[in-house]
Amino acid sequence: MAGSRLGFESNVVQLHQVLAVKLNAKGGDGGLPLRP
Repeated sequence: MAGSRLGFESNVVQLHQVLAVKLNAKGGDGGLPLRP
């Protein structure tokens, strides 16, 4: 835990989140924006 904290603080460790969306029958994303 302490090593992770130091990694985040020194920008060695990064965390990225991904949101997966199931496409509708026409291949659309249901109107969700790419970014808020």
